[in-house]
Amino acid sequence: MRYFYLLFFTFLIISCENNTDIVNKDLKPSYINFKNAWDERNLYGEVKEIKKYKTIFQNSNQEGKSKLIFKEIFTDFGAIKEIEYFDDSGQTLQKENYKYDNNGYLLKYTFKNPSRNRRIVQLLVNDTINNITKKSYFVNGTLNQQFTLFYNDEDYITKYISIENNDTINVFTTYKFNEQSKMLWSFQKEEQTGDTILVNHFVYNDIGNFMEYTSNNPNQGGIFNKYEWKNDRVSKIEHYIIYPGLSKRLSDITEYDRQFNPINVKEFIESKINTELKYQYKFDKTGNWIERTVYMKEHYINSKKFTPAYIEKRKIKYWN
Repeated sequence: MRYFYLLFFTFLIISCENNTDIVNKDLKPSYINFKNAWDERNLYGEVKEIKKYKTIFQNSNQEGKSKLIFKEIFTDFGAIKEIEYFDDSGQTLQKENYKYDNNGYLLKYTFKNPSRNRRIVQLLVNDTINNITKKSYFVNGTLNQQFTLFYNDEDYITKYISIENNDTINVFTTYKFNEQSKMLWSFQKEEQTGDTILVNHFVYNDIGNFMEYTSNNPNQGGIFNKYEWKNDRVSKIEHYIIYPGLSKRLSDITEYDRQFNPINVKEFIESKINTELKYQYKFDKTGNWIERTVYMKEHYINSKKFTPAYIEKRKIKYWN
């Protein structure tokens, strides 16, 4: 089933019951080819709603006020239904709503930013017989851009047509796969100019785990990720920023637990370590984290130890 992101049977279970600081070793995360938004967000079980609260520590006693910063609601088939961000006073910063048809295809996406008086609506028409999707974007009620996307039988986009301000752009995408049907390359080229718009490249090891991923626009830059695996799970990712001309700089190095939760993040500026974050978790019985405490080491001032920075808590409801 084709799912769209940007990019109801109700028996609710609050996940704070039976919490633990030990991760469930039997669970295995998804790293690519996500089936739904639960996979994409590294969530386990049929999650219906998440509310995230954050407390920024004001002193060494870890005192501070807990504030709701984020809410996310899912459908019973694992697609995003609503996303809402909040400011320090509890008012809505921005809100997103998603509406689907009976087959799980996105029909309408709405984005609202009250403080900037901005409203974006995306309307979609899905032709599942001919594998075509048409999208229309409206900004504050005015048509801004239109897309027509063409898919192959494997649900990969092979072509899209963009119309904006009476300008039409045709973009073709080609793919290359290895003998195990894993993607090696994808190229996006503009038909009129022949210019390469985007190149995605995967490198795998001998057992099929991806080791490197590059996504790059020759004129604008992109990203390069390098992966390390341990016991058939991703244990570390080095993230690089690619600049025009193909030069790249290290952005961060993130280490993960078995369930792909970050446990240590080293952040770099000009390829020099700037800050380091350490995460400690508590989990519910389904395997999702419901509390994480973040400690910071400020390398840029030659700090020698981690100090408590903030704590995040998630209240999670499940469909069943």
